[in-house]
Amino acid sequence: LTRAGMEELERSEHGVLVNGGQEMPAPGFRSLSLAGLDGHALVADLAVQGFAVASGSACSENRPEPSRTILALGRSPAEALGTIRISFGRSNDRESVEAFASALVKTVRRQTEQKG
Repeated sequence: LTRAGMEELERSEHGVLVNGGQEMPAPGFRSLSLAGLDGHALVADLAVQGFAVASGSACSENRPEPSRTILALGRSPAEALGTIRISFGRSNDRESVEAFASALVKTVRRQTEQKG
């Protein structure tokens, strides 16, 4: 995720928590928790826009309960349920990452407004 995209998410009314610290814990991987939002709804909304992300951990993708891994990081159940996993590959260029960051910001904003 670009620095500008992260800064915009962090400035939004909805707190975005970066799991694993600000530096990428593994190349091409980012985990974000958004308390109060539904990770599955974020995934579905982003998929409609052409982006493939996931919620929860890879080994518990279809379970409705909070990820034990995210909870072990000290996140609340609400934060864990609002977690998405983002993976970047060699085929992702700067423009595609910026497009994703913009779509994520808009999606978070829209879903936050819908809940409010």
